[in-house]
Amino acid sequence: MLDLSLVNTKSDTSCHDSVLPADVAKMAVERSNIQQVEHLDFQLQLLPESESVTFVTNQESVIRALLLLLDNAVKFNTPTASSDLTHDKARVTL
Repeated sequence: MLDLSLVNTKSDTSCHDSVLPADVAKMAVERSNIQQVEHLDFQLQLLPESESVTFVTNQESVIRALLLLLDNAVKFNTPTASSDLTHDKARVTL
């Protein structure tokens, strides 16, 4: 959580990037490699509006925030020693 609170201290915080929510989500998922984590059933669900509505933000900061949340999903959904990975996958949806 400390990383999340410091996300703006490590980069330019000016909000000047016009971005699509779908693009931000896809970039964060790609950088996180969460889809390759064997103990998770990861699903990216995008509304049609996420491909057409833009918002102005600092793109790298918002991607970094999503990366930290995805990283937490991996960390806090680790399998136990008695888990059967073929049946006991945790579902994570963004």
